[in-house]
Amino acid sequence: MTTLSQPLIVASSTNGRMSPLENSDRLTRPEFERGYATTPNVKKAELTEGIVYRRNRTIDWFVLRGGRYEPLAAATDGLCRSEVLPGLWLDAAALLPGDLLTVFQMMQRGLGSLEHATFVRRLQEVAGQERS
Repeated sequence: MTTLSQPLIVASSTNGRMSPLENSDRLTRPEFERGYATTPNVKKAELTEGIVYRRNRTIDWFVLRGGRYEPLAAATDGLCRSEVLPGLWLDAAALLPGDLLTVFQMMQRGLGSLEHATFVRRLQEVAGQERS
């Protein structure tokens, strides 16, 4: 399977014009590979049985409110913060391109936050009461 990650210009097999590589385009393997060869940094698309499939990488975080899942927007600093598990922070902007060091650092920061420490303390209190 050949993979690509950004739109690139290839000749369409249906009309011969130059157009961006898009989902559902029908290309021959040589057309697709020609585009791949001219754009080596592209990694997130594939040609399966003559049809182009592009993966649009997004992170959607939801929260359950009133029996319905609603999108949870990132904070102004770009971090997604769980409303259920205080201290669970995700840097989606770092995760998408694979910057796992930054993702890990932000998760560690969240787990070191006062809100997470308070949450852990409450869990320990409840666990201690249940044992009594």
